[in-house]
Amino acid sequence: MNTYVFTSTLRDMLRPGRVAVWILLALMLGGVSLLWKEMSRNPLGAEQYGMLVRLIVYRLVALAAAMFTVSVISQEIEQKTIVYLVTRTVPRSVLVLSRGLAAVAAVTLMSWISLAVVGLVIIGPSLFTQSMFWMDMLIMLFGAAAYSSLFIFITLIMNRAMLVILMFTFMWEAFVPFLKGDMYLLTVNTYMSVLATHPGKTEGLAVTAMTSEAAAVSTWIAWVVLPAVAVGMLTLSGWWFSRFQYLPREDAE
Repeated sequence: MNTYVFTSTLRDMLRPGRVAVWILLALMLGGVSLLWKEMSRNPLGAEQYGMLVRLIVYRLVALAAAMFTVSVISQEIEQKTIVYLVTRTVPRSVLVLSRGLAAVAAVTLMSWISLAVVGLVIIGPSLFTQSMFWMDMLIMLFGAAAYSSLFIFITLIMNRAMLVILMFTFMWEAFVPFLKGDMYLLTVNTYMSVLATHPGKTEGLAVTAMTSEAAAVSTWIAWVVLPAVAVGMLTLSGWWFSRFQYLPREDAE
């Protein structure tokens, strides 16, 4: 990894305007959580926190990855600055790795904001003493790495890949786990949910397993799959970018 490329890319991704959007989104989720808390007849606790995190907050990781990974290479092509990027003395594979890791860091940090806001609203300051919260942070880090690496590769092999990435995020990840068969194994969110340590999580996973007519994924498999996807796809992206030409797109405007 090249430290300069990593830090410069991360600074660009975390410009105040971009960060403000994710803070606003986190506050909106916090408002929804507060409304749910006020309208609920029974006090909300760890089980409700876990349900909200698995259903919404984990999926924000995919959304953040979709937004940030276009800055790795795809945005350079569309803005016609790719020729300046590849003239750097940094090897192309290192360039993709460094910029990709910056995207992972940005996605993780922005996702953690929503996690903290939702947790504080539902559970309160004691959230930071809960082991499940710290596990959620780790899971979202692995999820951010897997999503970002996958999306970076998609941007390298397709023009205007954002449409495909958004379809994957909002359609594939949302509906495939409830289809019959083993298709749910091809979603990142499945493995993130398996690793969660929320109380009452078993019932939610049982519904998916029953609908898919398949046994639930073992925890150790999830620990293997998420890092494997992240490392494998980022390595493949570095290899791919090193062996193919990328020129400014004339139809970008």
